[in-house]
Amino acid sequence: MSGLGDTVEMFLQALAAGLLVGAVYGLMCVGLGIIFGVMRVINFAQGDFLMLGMYFTLYLVTSLGVFSFLGPSAAPFAGALVAGPVLFIGAYLLHRFLISRVTGIQAAIVGRSGFCAGVARAVNNSFHDRKLAACAMRSSSSFGV
Repeated sequence: MSGLGDTVEMFLQALAAGLLVGAVYGLMCVGLGIIFGVMRVINFAQGDFLMLGMYFTLYLVTSLGVFSFLGPSAAPFAGALVAGPVLFIGAYLLHRFLISRVTGIQAAIVGRSGFCAGVARAVNNSFHDRKLAACAMRSSSSFGV
């Protein structure tokens, strides 16, 4: 009987993981659609900003322990609620002072997309450091993951 219970449990875990990953992909698609509709630019940096938000949440919850009083199940959600506005402000400032400088020219659509690709590369290269990965691996064990 335990074999059937283990199979059902693994199926439910795989189903939940698939739904959550699908929800993240759906949010990314909606975000890309809104950005392209408003700015008329393909923002290649959006995925890296999502990754940056995930790292910010991980660092906030595990290394700093800001929401440790909430426990291992509610702390990541509280960290994500804090990371959202922080990254919104950062992305707004990036758009206000850098991306908006190349708007207004019809031929600049390719330039803006290339600029966003450069921002994506800079964010990607700066946060895929071995020290950060080691810190994330070491601190995630504090929640028993």
